[in-house]
Amino acid sequence: VALAAEGAQAARAMRAGAADRAAPDGARDGAPDMGPDAGADMGPDLLLHPCPETQFNAVGLLYFPSYSQLAADALRLGAAIPARVRRRRVVYLGNPAPGGAVRATLRAGKGAARCLLRDSAGAPLALVDTEPG
Repeated sequence: VALAAEGAQAARAMRAGAADRAAPDGARDGAPDMGPDAGADMGPDLLLHPCPETQFNAVGLLYFPSYSQLAADALRLGAAIPARVRRRRVVYLGNPAPGGAVRATLRAGKGAARCLLRDSAGAPLALVDTEPG
């Protein structure tokens, strides 16, 4: 229930244009600081295309590991992927339509990179923090 409440809070914050404040406070669990002053955008948004045949299940939901894969692909394309990953924290917020595009916004943080995944209409899909190890 608490995780669902945090996800709903994150979705509301992102819809209000405050994606950098959407994730739960990282100080509680040792996650890196990704607050509003944590860093700057790392270039233009990237457009990704999850494979409808392999990354979605029979009812049209994106498999959970695919969110991490999309974020890793975006970090790689944005030249921000760490050689080794110590921790990846994912907040799931929505599901893209099979065959639809996913827009990735990268943001540099203190000791981590943040990837906001959105559908083509701009609705938040996931918030992924990747900490190098």
